[in-house]
Amino acid sequence: PEWARVLKVKENEVVVFAKTQEEMTHQLKEAVFNVTKTNMKAMYEASSWGWSDHNKWLSINNTALRFILCFREPSEGRPQQHPDDLVGFLTYKYELYYSDAGDGPLEASAFVYEAQVVESVQGLGIGRQIMAVLDDVAAKAGVFRLGLCVFRFNGPALAFYEGPAGYSINWDVAYNWKPAEDVFFLAKLLGQARSPNERGGGRGTASTGTW
Repeated sequence: PEWARVLKVKENEVVVFAKTQEEMTHQLKEAVFNVTKTNMKAMYEASSWGWSDHNKWLSINNTALRFILCFREPSEGRPQQHPDDLVGFLTYKYELYYSDAGDGPLEASAFVYEAQVVESVQGLGIGRQIMAVLDDVAAKAGVFRLGLCVFRFNGPALAFYEGPAGYSINWDVAYNWKPAEDVFFLAKLLGQARSPNERGGGRGTASTGTW
């Protein structure tokens, strides 16, 4: 179910909501799409994937997709969770992962599909807060493996995920050893000392981000 958390970011309050697909309005999904397109279209077009409005809209409407949305405090007279007040978000799904080597059991994971912060407020720590909320939501659901992938040429995103967000490139995933591929798969284990590279990684659709 939907829940909210108030966080402080550089002395400013933001409100974070976790929602299922069914709890999203069309207007909020449009806001998610628009931020993603603004931040990522050029990167998609620089890759072998290319950009498609149609495909991205379909992915945002996937019935299994879940959302963590971050809003600034609304101006006077405007309701909470107004699309114009959206400052950042991530989308994720719960999935089953397996070892590329085939030597491990299926394992529940949360895979991040998009993680974005509006350009005007990047660098304030909003991305870090949203990722921390995902850690909490996943752990409470009994899911301790998280995954995402990021364009290899997106240096700032790689630095964020491998730094403050606590992810690492999972070299057990054969895909990561292929230099011609566009993305790296990264993984993170919550509340466990072992490295993601001690077990095989999972497969999923790409997630990229701008913080």
